Amino acid sequence: MKQRFIYLSFTCFLLFFNVFTSAQDVIRVESAVGCTGELITVLITIDNPDTLVDSFGFDLAIDSVMLTLDSCERGDLATGFDFFDCSELNPDLIRVGGFDLDGEIPAGSSGTLALLHFNVTCGSCVEGDTSTLELRNLVDDIVGWNTMNGTFTYYCPTPTNTATAVPTGTPTLTPTQTQPPTATPTLTPTQTQPPTATPTLTPTQTQPPTATPTLTPTMTPTNTATVAAPTGTPTNTATAAAPTGTPTDTPTITPTMTPTATASCSDIAIHAWEITFDPEQAYPGDIVEITVLLNNRGDRDVNGTDVNFAYELTPLDPTDDPNMASISTPVHITDIPMGGTVSAVMEWDTADLDPITYIVYVYVSDSDPVECDPDAMTQTDYTVPVVLLNFDVIPDDGSTELKWTTVTEINNIGFNIYRNNDYFGEFQRITDTMIPGAGTSYVKHDYEYSDTGLVNGLPVFYRLATVDGDGELSWSPIVSAVPNVHGIKTILNTGSSRRVYTVKTPLLVLGGIRNYGFDADITIRIALLINNAFVADIIPPTPVTIDGGLDLDFVLLHNNWLGDEPRGEYVIATILQDTVSGDLVHLDISEFSFLRDHYGVNSGDISGIQE
Repeated sequence: MKQRFIYLSFTCFLLFFNVFTSAQDVIRVESAVGCTGELITVLITIDNPDTLVDSFGFDLAIDSVMLTLDSCERGDLATGFDFFDCSELNPDLIRVGGFDLDGEIPAGSSGTLALLHFNVTCGSCVEGDTSTLELRNLVDDIVGWNTMNGTFTYYCPTPTNTATAVPTGTPTLTPTQTQPPTATPTLTPTQTQPPTATPTLTPTQTQPPTATPTLTPTMTPTNTATVAAPTGTPTNTATAAAPTGTPTDTPTITPTMTPTATASCSDIAIHAWEITFDPEQAYPGDIVEITVLLNNRGDRDVNGTDVNFAYELTPLDPTDDPNMASISTPVHITDIPMGGTVSAVMEWDTADLDPITYIVYVYVSDSDPVECDPDAMTQTDYTVPVVLLNFDVIPDDGSTELKWTTVTEINNIGFNIYRNNDYFGEFQRITDTMIPGAGTSYVKHDYEYSDTGLVNGLPVFYRLATVDGDGELSWSPIVSAVPNVHGIKTILNTGSSRRVYTVKTPLLVLGGIRNYGFDADITIRIALLINNAFVADIIPPTPVTIDGGLDLDFVLLHNNWLGDEPRGEYVIATILQDTVSGDLVHLDISEFSFLRDHYGVNSGDISGIQE
């Protein structure tokens, strides 16, 4: 008995309706004013859209003579978006974009989409000069909307002069007297006969008195006067008792410095080439293990130290480096012998990172004994590659068509495609020339490539290599297809939310089924393997009919780890067969690892696996 593969959900419901953008949809740039040296904020707002918004992109044209971009931030309508950023395409054009995979701005909402902060840099502007803030190149859910541009106006308010009243008789910090006092207090011990010269607050006097003790510049008096000198003529107001005898020689007060022994300090060296990452490149959501070697090059043992790990919070703005965000609490290391080397390990959850190269900082603190150089810090780079919204391979007779969509590209020069007929074998490049990328972009871009001359019935596996401006490669997950003569163009791919899980990170496996052809009768089987051993069928062989044009995403697995599941490599294998002929028409393999607790070593049994 066949069953029809239908999911009745709101998400699926929306796929079958065409929603047209109302001509009343408006995106607006709010005008702003400012003066040279000020930081101004330009608001981008939307008014009452007829449709929901879960992705958007636009360019804002400015006059770079008057304004330069400082930073940007989400507006109140986009606070929950999975991604948001802005970049300077050139000094006169700012690109802004964002998207949310599981939420949206509801239809009918009004508010702020983005806030852009600019420095006013005009050095030759005059009062009343203006420039246009112009919206361009609207894409995604706001394409075709009406735009309302704003204006920047150069305006510097003229400060008013406010007189400051000085009350009469206000004491000053410079003691000035019309007549010298007969017993004026001085900063040095006084003698029986008062000096005839007018005292000052500095160690020198205009006319030093006879036989007055000399105050050398190396001595700081402890009884320094903190109030203004009296304006009248004081009588017998000395604050220090005069010496009983008259000194015959002028004494010199010379402070002596007694050197103290300095204890040995901790001299821990961290080298950038001794900071390693596993995996070497991460997709957002991966758990990355950072290992660093600590070398004690000092003259004594180190009893303990804290190893701190952080990353650059604003990697696109080198002017504020270092702007650090801690990866986790410090790792405490004890007993590093003189001349010895120990390692520290930290796990980094990359779920909230963007696809970009981040600076990673490592430094020690709170050492026993204290650090010789407490400000020492070592840094290295770590790359999170291009984010793919999807990467599909559509089978055909003797050929395949590869389609992929990016939602973010940073310094992306282009793509190369690699193919293999064996999932575990070596992949070979099949693109003669690189497929150009979008450089730096925060909006969706669609790409495709056709691979011909293939054998029907034999699966082929593909990987996508992204090439950045430094020539570094980042790799996509492996996807596959099976060319066939039946004209079946149905694919069912799965993917985990992370490549590495621990007990602290719930398992989430998503699936997507798409039929690029006509209705197809196929048999679906999804199996679970752990450490290369078959464990169970998540979906046993089940004949279904896939409607032509179906495009549906769903949750395959979602549960918390119990903690006793086996450590190691997990594989989810999806097999589609032609129900009539039994021929293989699609094969998909997705992988992830379960570390349990990073420091655990037991493998356990498989009783905890749950669907």
